[in-house]
Amino acid sequence: MLNIRLNNIKDWLSNNISFKFGKLTLYLILLLAFTSIDYLLNVRWINSMNNYTVISGSILFPLFGLIFFYIPTLYLHLINKLDMTENNKVSRKDMIAIASFDGLNALLATIPIPYLSVVIMSIVDKVNLPLVALSSFIFLGRRYYPSHYLGIFLTLYGILVSFIPNFMEHDVSLHIGWMFIYMSSIIPGTASYVYKEKRLKEVDVSVWWMNSWICFYQLLIGFLFLPITILSSHTLTFSNFPKHMSEAFKCQFAGINSNPGDECQDAFLWFMLFNFISTISNILMFLIIQEGSAVLFIIIRTLKTPITSYLASFPQLAGISASPVTVADWYAFVMLIVASLVYYYKDEKDKHGRPITNDDNLPILIQDNDSENNNLVLEVDDLTPLSLHSQFSTLYNHIDEKNVGL
Repeated sequence: MLNIRLNNIKDWLSNNISFKFGKLTLYLILLLAFTSIDYLLNVRWINSMNNYTVISGSILFPLFGLIFFYIPTLYLHLINKLDMTENNKVSRKDMIAIASFDGLNALLATIPIPYLSVVIMSIVDKVNLPLVALSSFIFLGRRYYPSHYLGIFLTLYGILVSFIPNFMEHDVSLHIGWMFIYMSSIIPGTASYVYKEKRLKEVDVSVWWMNSWICFYQLLIGFLFLPITILSSHTLTFSNFPKHMSEAFKCQFAGINSNPGDECQDAFLWFMLFNFISTISNILMFLIIQEGSAVLFIIIRTLKTPITSYLASFPQLAGISASPVTVADWYAFVMLIVASLVYYYKDEKDKHGRPITNDDNLPILIQDNDSENNNLVLEVDDLTPLSLHSQFSTLYNHIDEKNVGL
C-alpha cells in the first residue's frame, strides 16, 4: 500500500517544477514581444526625426505619453474602476521623485550621444543591472539565491558577447569625459527602478493612473531641462530654437521637410505606432515590477537585444538602420535565454526569507493556508493507471466539497 500525503505532493511540486504559472509569466512573454517591436519603431521614428531629436525626446514623447496614458485612466474613472483611496497612498511627491529620476536619466544619457558609439552606450547601459540588484538588497531588503547571481552574470556576459564583432571591427568611439557623463545617468535610472518597486509593492495602485501623473511631471521636467539640452547641442542656440521647434512640429505632424536630410513623410505614422507599443511596454514594466521585481524586468528586457538584432537585419523593418545578423547575436540569444531561465527559476526573497512573487502564481489548490487539505492522506491499493485516476478523483472531490462555501 502506498500512502500519499497532500502536503508532500505540494512540497514536491514547489521544489521540482521549474515552470511558473500565472500573470507574471504572461507579462514577461508579452514584454519580450512588445519591447522588440518597440525598439524597431523607435529606430524608424528617430530616423524620420533625425534633425529634431531634442524636441522629440524632451517634449513630443512625454506629451503624447501623457495622452496615451490619460485616456485609459479617464475611462477607468468613468466606469468607477479606479480605487482612489488606494491610489492616493502614492503621493505627488513620490511621482515627482520618479519623474525627476527618469528625466535626469534621460538628460544625462542623451547629451553624450553624438560623442559615443552605440556599442559603448549599450554595454554601459547594462551596468544598471547589478546596481539595481545591489540597491534592492540594501534599500528593499531583497535576498538572492546563487542562481540569481548566476543569472545576472550570464546576462552581462551575453551582452558583451553580442558586441564582439563591433570590437573586432574597431567600431568603438570612446571619450572619457562624455563616457563619465553617460555613466552618471545610471544612478538616477537605478533610483527610479528601486523607487518604483518600493511603491508598487507597498500600494495596490492603478498603473495607468500612476503613469499618467509620472508623464505629466516628466513633461514639466523636460521643459525645465530644455536649456541644458540646447547648450549641449552642436547646432541649436537660443536664438534659432523657436524656428527649429516650428520645423520639428511641421516634420512630426505634417510630414513637411524643411532641412537637408529630413525624411518626414512617415514621421507621424512611426510616432503613433511607437507611442502605442511603448505605452503597452511601460504598463507591462510596472506590472512586472509589481508582481516580480525590477531586476527580473531588466533581465527579461535585455533578452530583446539579440532579437532586435535579428529583426533589424531586414531593411523592410529597420529601414536605413538595417544591419546583418552575426554569429555572436545567435550565441548571445542562447546565453540570454539561459540567463533568464536561471534567474526566473526561483523567486527572490525579502529579508525575512519570504518569496516576493505574489501568491496568485501558485496553482490554486496548493495554498499554504489550506492546512486541513495538507494533512489528507490518500491510500493507494492499486497502482494501475485507471485505479490511480479514480482514487485521485475521489481526493479532488473531497477537497472541492471542503472548499464550497469559502
